[in-house]
Amino acid sequence: MENKFSEKLKKVTELLNKCNDYEQRKLLEIEQEAWRTVNAMFEENNKELLKKLSNNEIVIKEQANALQEQAKLIEELLKKINGK
Repeated sequence: MENKFSEKLKKVTELLNKCNDYEQRKLLEIEQEAWRTVNAMFEENNKELLKKLSNNEIVIKEQANALQEQAKLIEELLKKINGK
């Protein structure tokens, strides 16, 4: 998945590939590694959030099903009370 951090990493890598100055290359390599780290942290956090979201969706579906069952039971009870 593309994100702003992976975009920065790509840009730094492009600059690094074009750079011939030793000192500048060293600085770009340090920056490249920093963006790799940030990108990896972002991806890990994103995976955790997606997992939590998926779990929440499952809970919501289960609760919706339970509410539907309760609504059916209430409807049946009302029919019995009203003699229908």
